[in-house]
This record gives sequence, C-alpha cells and structure tokens, in this order.
Amino acid sequence: PTPPPSTALQARAALLGGYWQGPILLLLCGVQGSGKSTFSSSLASQGWVHLSQDTIQNGNPGKREQVEAAARQALEQG
Repeated sequence: PTPPPSTALQARAALLGGYWQGPILLLLCGVQGSGKSTFSSSLASQGWVHLSQDTIQNGNPGKREQVEAAARQALEQG
C-alpha cells in the first residue's frame, strides 16, 4: 500500500495533539435512526455548526446543494 501524504499525517497529528487551527468538516454517514442527529446536536451545543438535508430549510427538508453551500459558507467563516 502507498503511504499517506505527509500533509495528511501532519493534519492528523495536529488534530490528535489538540493544536489544529482552522475549521474542521465532520461528515456523518449512517442508516436512518443510527444517532447522527443526536451526536450532531451534542456538538452544536459546543459551538459546531450542524447542517442536515432534513432540516436545511428552517427545519424542513431541502436539497443537498443547499447543505453543500451552507457548509462551504460555514467553513469560510471559520
């Protein structure tokens, strides 16, 4: 197997070491009812932005593109 790029190893070390600076994008994937929203809610209470296709339009379902645009904007804002 090919070893990971050095930039990936540096990013991993920064995340694990607690000295990462900048925004982080965490994607949660799983079957319906697996706890993604519950876990996301706990992160949102700590200042994370929680985005979901199920709630992107003021609590109502929306399009994936809306979630992508909102995620891009949140990342740009830090």
